[in-house]
Amino acid sequence: MGGGITCKDASPVIANNIIVGNETDNWGGGIWCSNASPIICDNIIADNTAHYGGGVSVEGQSLPLLSNNTIHGNLADEGGGLYCSFGKTSLGNSILWNNAASVRGDQAALAAPATLTVDFTDLEGAQSGVSVEPSSTLVWGAGMIDADPLFVDPAHNDFHLSASSACRDKGHNAFVQPGIFHDFENDPRIADGTADMGADEFYPHCYSVDRIRHPGDTLELVVIGEPGTADVALYKGAGIRVDPLPTAHGDLFLEQPLVKVVLGSIPSDGVLTHSFKVPASWSHGEIPFQALVGALGSPDTVLTNMFAARIVGMAYVPDDYATIQAAITAAVDGEKVVVRPGIYSENLVFVGKAITVESEAGPGVTIIDGGTPANPDFPSVVTFNQHEGPESILSGFTLTNGTARKGGGVFCRNASPTIEKNLFVSNSASADGGAIYCIDGGPLIMDNVIVNNEASTRGGGIYCESSELDVVNTVIAANSADNGGGVHCYNFVELKLVNCTLTGNSASSKGGAVYGKICCNLVVANSIFWANSAPEGPTMRIGSTQFESSVVISYCDVEGGAASFYMTTGCPLTWGAGMIDADPLFVEASRGDCHIAHGSPCRDSGNNSALPWYLDLDCEGDPRIAEGCVDMGADEFYPHLYSVGAALPGGTVDIRLIGEPGTAPVKLALGSALLDPPEPTAFGDLYLALPLLAVVDLGTIPSSGVISWPAPVPASWPPGSVHPFQALQQASLTNLMVLRVE
Repeated sequence: MGGGITCKDASPVIANNIIVGNETDNWGGGIWCSNASPIICDNIIADNTAHYGGGVSVEGQSLPLLSNNTIHGNLADEGGGLYCSFGKTSLGNSILWNNAASVRGDQAALAAPATLTVDFTDLEGAQSGVSVEPSSTLVWGAGMIDADPLFVDPAHNDFHLSASSACRDKGHNAFVQPGIFHDFENDPRIADGTADMGADEFYPHCYSVDRIRHPGDTLELVVIGEPGTADVALYKGAGIRVDPLPTAHGDLFLEQPLVKVVLGSIPSDGVLTHSFKVPASWSHGEIPFQALVGALGSPDTVLTNMFAARIVGMAYVPDDYATIQAAITAAVDGEKVVVRPGIYSENLVFVGKAITVESEAGPGVTIIDGGTPANPDFPSVVTFNQHEGPESILSGFTLTNGTARKGGGVFCRNASPTIEKNLFVSNSASADGGAIYCIDGGPLIMDNVIVNNEASTRGGGIYCESSELDVVNTVIAANSADNGGGVHCYNFVELKLVNCTLTGNSASSKGGAVYGKICCNLVVANSIFWANSAPEGPTMRIGSTQFESSVVISYCDVEGGAASFYMTTGCPLTWGAGMIDADPLFVEASRGDCHIAHGSPCRDSGNNSALPWYLDLDCEGDPRIAEGCVDMGADEFYPHLYSVGAALPGGTVDIRLIGEPGTAPVKLALGSALLDPPEPTAFGDLYLALPLLAVVDLGTIPSSGVISWPAPVPASWPPGSVHPFQALQQASLTNLMVLRVE
């Protein structure tokens, strides 16, 4: 209970917090109140998940007061934003918007003899957004509205109100709690005489959604203010004053000398943005900014809050360090290690550091070969075993030739790292987890391709034990094991599989795609299970005779339907909405090409509500929702350039392009070098440096939506060399594809 905060038998003040991305299997994804009477005010409660009350759950003899909260994008079976069971809950000056419930009450649900009194709140759907059981009471008070709150950028958790928001000056000052005179980010709570609804009070403010940047990155700065305000300027200070300097326009927090950037006038939505390029010469540390909104001397001019961007270091391999491990050893938390294209014969250990280790140009040209470990204690290609968390990130590599007893590719114990955008191929385990082994952890496994790995016993692709993990946007194909050819779960595992493609996995005994045993609970959505095989449970084999496990599955394409699942007696299979059993029409699964063709039944057949809040791209960086409704599987049908097969000097390699049938002309170009950063054009970003070395007319995209060209590889291209390609479809440039010669 209480994914973010548990409040039981207590009456605290919970104020000015950002409660985002938490989850629980029962009550209160963001906050759970039981026999408690807290004051919950001025909080952002967003993108949390629970069975009851995705945002907040109230039960028992509770008397909570919720005021000036923004409750957005939370998910639950009952009560997406708020769930009340027993007790009396008061809600005022708040926003409940874009929450969702699979059973009842998108914004709120009342059960048992619960009472909810709501006033001066923007509630999506009005009373129809609240599900009320007969034994409960909804008191619909004064000042209620149902209008888009016009947040600045809710997709990126920016819940500031824009200037024309219907929530401005629509609250009631009586709901502003005594002693709490500021909104969630310390601006005055009552700025224009009447309090706003929600956690944010519209008031001049300077901020960035992502405050951590590296030298050379772009920092997107935002200034909020009244539309039409001219002479807005942004200042960067040499430091932060210990004691702010009072001025006629407010306190100055910056040390001199100041660097001034004139931003101009605030537009009609009240949101002025500025892209600030962080100089490559800047060392890491806090860089303070403050904005002056209005002209000097004007009585309405305001010095905003001080915003400090954190600039962290960045090291390149092999420029700064000869090996990736040397760069990891030297790095400190928050820093980034960028690896240039090449083959690195290493076995990495993250040693507990909250750092990002990423390739510069992607897994196709950046390979970590773990076949010759120097230390027998760390035989996996990468090891996480010192309590690493989500900010320990491994991104953009091919991990191959790892051989270990557990976890040939990645070994993860007592850790919850982020493992993203990698290719796991030809790794093996003599016991469990050919590609990935996870025990007592909670990694996020996202945007990976896990193919042709094997384990002698369990989990050819992934083995997880006593863990809670999300596997999203991931292809798991052609892996093998005795049990659980693709994935094996054992002993108290909570697994979410969302927008994954599991195909061609095999188990010699049980669970071709997935095997779960002893208290394993799986939630599966928007995924494809096709051509997996096993004597018992070709798609899934779930359960044991003594301990219950469960599967909840919806909006998936499953070959053989429910009959392909072997569920032990007492282990429930919940077969939800949107299930199909139809050939997904992969382009060429036998060669690892699991893109879906234009005519695939998996196109536009998923459930947008099942997407995690952080997921806006598919497994290869294309928009996750391309046509209004998400596709099933790891791939979203969208124009994309890629290659299949090995590029050998003097041979050929298949270059393929996904696109709408009939699109013409289609031209493929080879650049002389990469443009970094890419050059914006009317057709999209151009990644190729001029002069172009070759341009090939590929003709018209056929009815399948896939055009394929057997490209000759010049014999003069040496192994290890990389070559950039990009295509033009009518008037649109595709993604960049970098081809590495083997």
